[in-house]
Amino acid sequence: MNERLRTLSMLLLAAVSGVLAGSCIPEFTSGLPGGDKPMPDDRVTGIWKDENSRLLIFPRKSGLVDMVLMNELGEEKGATVLSFVGYMAKVGNESFFCFKQRADDKEEQGAERGYTIAHYSLSKDGALSVSLFNLEAVKKLIDDGKLKGTVETKQGQPFKTVIVTASSEELAAAIAQEGVKSFVSGDPGDVMPFTRVEKVEPNR
Repeated sequence: MNERLRTLSMLLLAAVSGVLAGSCIPEFTSGLPGGDKPMPDDRVTGIWKDENSRLLIFPRKSGLVDMVLMNELGEEKGATVLSFVGYMAKVGNESFFCFKQRADDKEEQGAERGYTIAHYSLSKDGALSVSLFNLEAVKKLIDDGKLKGTVETKQGQPFKTVIVTASSEELAAAIAQEGVKSFVSGDPGDVMPFTRVEKVEPNR
């Protein structure tokens, strides 16, 4: 597995394990507007691949989407499989995933945890690029008073705890005001590019 996908796997594993607080991903108590009446983006539903991974984005009749990421670890270790449920949102012309761990034996969106948010875009040739919101970028917005949230450093934790407490509307307004680049790392190596394997038609 290349380092970019290894980092992505570690980040999403943090989300799955419920340790967003104190991890390297900011947690959002509210997702972007649109979660009450979700509508999948038919352009990105389907199966996508990278060098060592597969990403399934499957739409439900409810408008929510299931997202399954499988990373190959090699013949001895097999693969990691991470499963999420969430919705897609728009702020102006920009597109976002708002998602939580999928927990079949709990409420569908795991109400006890906050959201992870990622920006996504499609290139002219149809490639999907995904960028998780970055802890340090979001921390700076909070420190500068441009976004409501808390930043704490807890003993024994390698990362700061960054929790965004802004409402859905406040978060959308901050993105519109500051731009997507203020929320992501800006490192091209942190952008995950996928190419389509198969399209999944909307089930609604």
